[in-house]
Amino acid sequence: SVVGPIWVALGLENLDAYQRGVEGTHIIGSPFFPVYVLIGGAGATLGLIIAMLFAKSTRYKTLGKLAIIPSLIGVNEPVIFGMPLVLNVRFMIPFILTPLVSSGLAILLTTLGILPVLHGIQVPLGIPVLVNGWMNGGWRVSAFQLVMIGASFMIYYPFFKKADAEALEQEQQAEAKAAATAAAN
Repeated sequence: SVVGPIWVALGLENLDAYQRGVEGTHIIGSPFFPVYVLIGGAGATLGLIIAMLFAKSTRYKTLGKLAIIPSLIGVNEPVIFGMPLVLNVRFMIPFILTPLVSSGLAILLTTLGILPVLHGIQVPLGIPVLVNGWMNGGWRVSAFQLVMIGASFMIYYPFFKKADAEALEQEQQAEAKAAATAAAN
């Protein structure tokens, strides 16, 4: 409630500049967050969800299939509450680190002129990742988002691999227990 209006004003100034045919001057504005920070939703979890698609455990493979489409449009509640990531100490580091890496690199690359200053277009929730980047800055922004999805995958993967191994072991123990119970009857 404090910084939101400031970011919206900065984004609108960039939009005004874009409409006049010049580049905006504010690297951070309201479009910065859905384009760079929230790739796949809070915690930039799209890379984690892609890792889930290759999970060995049924639990995470199914969750990945359920979460991928919503995550592409910035809705990651299925993974936030389905994994769960809420109060999950194991995933605290990647959940905080991934958006920091993405936003830090975006600021650096924009400062260096590699990425353009975002146009300031207030893209509504539901516009898929890569499309929202293209709408706000062109192909370079979309390409950066693609690179950050890969980075998100690499940051989350070591943490996810351990969770997946534990889930697979639990599933195998449950199957063995069920088989033993069935054989006993």
